[in-house]
Order: sequence, then structure tokens, then C-alpha cells
Amino acid sequence: IIDEHFPGTRTRIPGDYAVMARNAGEAEFLAIGEGARTWLLEAAAAGTARMNVKMAEAVTLAKIAGTAEVDKALGNAAVHGRFAHPDLASILNANIQRTTAHSADETRSLTQGTGAWAAMGAGPFATPKEQNR
Repeated sequence: IIDEHFPGTRTRIPGDYAVMARNAGEAEFLAIGEGARTWLLEAAAAGTARMNVKMAEAVTLAKIAGTAEVDKALGNAAVHGRFAHPDLASILNANIQRTTAHSADETRSLTQGTGAWAAMGAGPFATPKEQNR
């Protein structure tokens, strides 16, 4: 085939397809960025089920965590073949920098403590005063 014999045709590289939204939900998903486009192509190639639900989840996460972060997470998911339902949230959560640690102090802890162990060895007939010694 001689390309000059077919003017006006464009040669495409296999796998380089124009991704076009069919509805408003898909348009909102693709507006996230290049990571979203890559995720859509790879997920479709892998035969991923329930893609519309996962795309809607990504749009919701983008509103919460920011478009740039979700776009990066979608790109990572696409590269590593992670298309299951919790994968995007897991990747996004792994990228968050945690700066504070939460711990309960003695007044707010739900643990029982070790006070019950103080009676050990005092015997079954010991008075509470003797048990606390």
C-alpha cells in the first residue's frame, strides 16, 4: 500500500485511539486528565466490568481529594493493571502524606487497663483493701 494513493487518510499507531465521551458522566471523567484517559483505554482493553460505576467513583474522589491527585492515581492504576473496585481509593490513600498521628490519652481510652490484675495472688477470700496492696 502506498500512502500517497490515499490522500486525506491518517495513519494511526495501533492502540492510539481518540477517546470521546458518549455522555456527561464520561465527559466529566475524561476532564480529570490524561491519567483518566489512560485508565479508560487500559481498563477497556482488560475487559473491566462495571466501568461506569468506577468512573463515577473517580469523579467523586476528584471532587474530594483534588483532580491532580486522582489523575495521578488513575494513571498509576492503569500502568499497574489495577481495575478492581477498591483499587483507586487504595492507591489514592497510599499517596496521601500523613503529618499527624492520633492516639488516645488515659481519660479517653477504651481499654480496661490493668487494675483487675492487682487482685491476682491475693486469694479468693481477701478483702478489697487487701487485694489493692
